[in-house]
Amino acid sequence: SNLSNATSGVFGSQLVRTNEGYHALRALGASNIRVWVFWRYAEGTEGRYELAAVDTQIQRAVEAGLRVTLTIASRAPTWAQWSRDPSGMWPDPAKFGKLQAFCEILTRRWAQYIDSIEIDNEPDAMYWDLHLPLDVAASAYEGIVGSCATGARAAAGAAEITLIGLSLNGQGYWASNGGNLTFGNQVLSNQSVANTLAALSVHPYARAHWIPTTMMEWGPAGWAMPNATDDGPGLEARLNLTVDMMQNAGMHPRLWPTEFGYQLVPIAS
Repeated sequence: SNLSNATSGVFGSQLVRTNEGYHALRALGASNIRVWVFWRYAEGTEGRYELAAVDTQIQRAVEAGLRVTLTIASRAPTWAQWSRDPSGMWPDPAKFGKLQAFCEILTRRWAQYIDSIEIDNEPDAMYWDLHLPLDVAASAYEGIVGSCATGARAAAGAAEITLIGLSLNGQGYWASNGGNLTFGNQVLSNQSVANTLAALSVHPYARAHWIPTTMMEWGPAGWAMPNATDDGPGLEARLNLTVDMMQNAGMHPRLWPTEFGYQLVPIAS
């Protein structure tokens, strides 16, 4: 492919928008597709759910013979956000009951079509990007995992749904600072979380080079990911460190990729 044109994204399984695209993905040998649902948008008004777009994505995926990994992104609607900075859009712990209800509704709606639920995407952003203290950020994610898992299990019934989380080894991994393994170790020191997650979602990128988001269709103006970051010990070693972390927490070392690939450096015009 022409890499100079590859500026709209690099995660094909997250950007499929047509029936042909879903069938093409299946023809390539893919078994699963990752479908996102953001609490912020799906329940912008408390008690009112906007889920038609996700219905369409899941229907197209199933018709193409794909299984669905549902990523429930807990960035909260305004009415459920933390009230103090720098909490961003993360849910107020006092609203975790509402998050539990949200996860139950989603699971009940799509249980027959999904085989896994990813509880949030790169939650270490609370630690890295919002600069919350490590224990505060980890505790917040522990609450998110507990709430969403409780709701999902209440709705799943006999359906076999794998709960995954943490999304390690992607954004936020800088070896010189311990990377998001620092956050992961803190979270998994809570034995309840380690027992809840059947696998860790991982983002195994081959290199740590990013396209500036200003070159992407979703990129906010004036902000860009770094073009080059510390690749640390390399992909294989990072995954091995993740397995070590899971074993130290008493988990079976099962990794579930939800993003993967080569990160690209922009090509000069």
